[in-house]
Amino acid sequence: MHDLGLLVAMIAVALVGAGCEQEPAVQPPLPPPSVVIAGYGFDAPSDWTSETPDDSERLVQIRIAQAVADQPQDAVLAAYAAPSDARETEAQVNRWVYEFAPAGSSAAERIAEQVVAAGPLSVRVIEVSGRMESNSVPGVAAVTLDDWAMLLAIVPTSPAPTFVRLVGPKATIDARREEILRALASFRKA
Repeated sequence: MHDLGLLVAMIAVALVGAGCEQEPAVQPPLPPPSVVIAGYGFDAPSDWTSETPDDSERLVQIRIAQAVADQPQDAVLAAYAAPSDARETEAQVNRWVYEFAPAGSSAAERIAEQVVAAGPLSVRVIEVSGRMESNSVPGVAAVTLDDWAMLLAIVPTSPAPTFVRLVGPKATIDARREEILRALASFRKA
């Protein structure tokens, strides 16, 4: 009988002890992103200004103030739905990259490419700079801008990728590169 009592006591201690094991810490959910694009979003610094898009193809448009006081223009970030076909997506990337490639030169000399981890997403980021010669708007005269840059992110959203394209003075994009990359790294489902 004494052994039965001891056995019951040991089982009770084991059960109580088992209940005392700490559960793994659960991370609180992230707050909603400050910028939402087609069901996904990212956290933008507070001094980035959301605007009504200038173009019907833009899902979002954000103005990023110039980093250098004598710069005449701000940088503009715009998000677009990318084609679902990978070849069409690459063709659009090439069109934008070659806006920085005057005739007779190679854009490849000016390209830097990296992958930014954004939770489970791998965001492809392409940077190009130099003289921007853009005539991508039908009916509008070509524009030539010296010392400009583009930072283009291809975000693997579903059902098709999303382009996040930042274009502006190279000095602004260079000065704000780290905060831009942090914003891209915060991409997540909204």
